[in-house]
Amino acid sequence: MSSNLIRRIEEKTGRRIPQVPANELHIAKVGYQAEDDRVLSLSLRGCGLRQLPDALWELTSLQTLSLGENEITELPPDIGMLSQLRQFYLFNNPIASLPDELTTLTDLEILDLGHNKLASIPNSIGNFKKLQFLYLSDNLLSTLPNSIGNLDSLIYLSMTDNQFTELPAAVCRLRNLKELRIYNNRLSRLPEDIGGLGELRELHARGNRLTELPETIGDLQNLYYLDLRGNLLKELPENIGKPKELKKLDLRWNKFVEIPKLGTPGLSVYI
Repeated sequence: MSSNLIRRIEEKTGRRIPQVPANELHIAKVGYQAEDDRVLSLSLRGCGLRQLPDALWELTSLQTLSLGENEITELPPDIGMLSQLRQFYLFNNPIASLPDELTTLTDLEILDLGHNKLASIPNSIGNFKKLQFLYLSDNLLSTLPNSIGNLDSLIYLSMTDNQFTELPAAVCRLRNLKELRIYNNRLSRLPEDIGGLGELRELHARGNRLTELPETIGDLQNLYYLDLRGNLLKELPENIGKPKELKKLDLRWNKFVEIPKLGTPGLSVYI
């Protein structure tokens, strides 16, 4: 059954799709992994796809699907048929919008939507209660739905290279977030509520327009790395070195009149 579906997909794509070991699928651009006649993983990266073959939606046991580096302009509602999907990679496509059916895939743990043409994200994104990694880099986003704050399992969020002028307040409700990447946007400030991200280990905010930082930055007690390169900072909050775990602070290419003095033991400061 599964081999027949793979053959049908091969006919539509014009590409041979080899079966590869599970531990090699992340290396192979094109391939699949099966078990007991069930296709569990499928990669169709870089196949020049503009439309997706109908047989794809019959692979209802799929747990990992990579469609990155294609020419897909629209994700059909049929994506909702892949209810067991845990990892979905859709990076590097010219997709401008997403169907609500995508957010019915409530077992998703990794979702990569980077390098597309998305100007908005469905409000139903809050349905992804198991989502741990969310990649939104290099799109046309200037805001996010409030429901993104409901992603209780999220530990990694990348919003880089978009059009944000402020950090969406809902992001500050992601209590389990460990890494936040917001560089190369148009942020002029960070909200006071950022201090509520108590599990945050890395904050990458370079290449923005930050002129000041909130005092609450010192409340990020688990912060290990803070990257503030290429902003418009002239001074820092007095408690910037308060986080006991902070080991790397990058302040290069800002507007400091005098070099900030930080006496935090074990802290490497780059100015």
